[in-house]
Amino acid sequence: MKKHELNETQRKAYRDLFVNRDDTYQRQNNKGIPYRVKSPLTDDILFNPNENVGAYQLNNHNNIKYAVLDIDLIKKVWSKPDFDLCNWIDKLQEQTFIAYNLLKAKGIDSLIECSGFKGYHLWIFFKQPMDAGIVKQFMHDVFDDMNRVDDAIEWEIFPKQDNVSNDGFGSYVKPPLQIHQKSGHWSYFVDENFNEIDVDLTNVPKIDIEHQDTDNKVTAQPSQKYIQNPIILWLRLIWKTCLISVRCLRRSRKML
Repeated sequence: MKKHELNETQRKAYRDLFVNRDDTYQRQNNKGIPYRVKSPLTDDILFNPNENVGAYQLNNHNNIKYAVLDIDLIKKVWSKPDFDLCNWIDKLQEQTFIAYNLLKAKGIDSLIECSGFKGYHLWIFFKQPMDAGIVKQFMHDVFDDMNRVDDAIEWEIFPKQDNVSNDGFGSYVKPPLQIHQKSGHWSYFVDENFNEIDVDLTNVPKIDIEHQDTDNKVTAQPSQKYIQNPIILWLRLIWKTCLISVRCLRRSRKML
């Protein structure tokens, strides 16, 4: 599943989900370095398979369509000449699984994306545009105390800003299903077992988020309730670790 292969209906859904401000955008050069383009993000650019673009998350009203948790490796690890992602994929997936289930415990379904380089993204979509400050608080409430699998793993929360000035832009997020110019790999969606999947972009789960006046916390109102079973989660994690080991072994044999 790649962005340029989407049909007209899926392309419209893609733009509706991932592009909140289209009067300017970020572009990635062949070294993976981003820079801002001072022109509209047209479909010709957005769905060009050779382009890796980033869309600014906040619009001029400081509203957003989605939130993202970006799980990654620290630069000290991935910048080493002998860096091999296969040595870290199990821990990255374990961290992603923990984050995924923190959301599930609140009844929130998220989409998991393999970034195409060295990490995973969790996408949460809203039924209506949300105030960036409210969503930012919600995300920090959920993830600030998340257990860290390894000190080499870090994560970022988007949105990063509560608001932007009239002439500001805030942070950008790269939509999925694009090729990473540095790694040469495509990003793609995965299921709970980290197998690549196709996603119907016209029917992704969306939630509402609102304030709780009693304690100034933020709560989510999902479409359905999820009850977390620790034993099941533990067994699934053991099974994922076995699958990951097999995949890494196969990859190592192919490289010989």
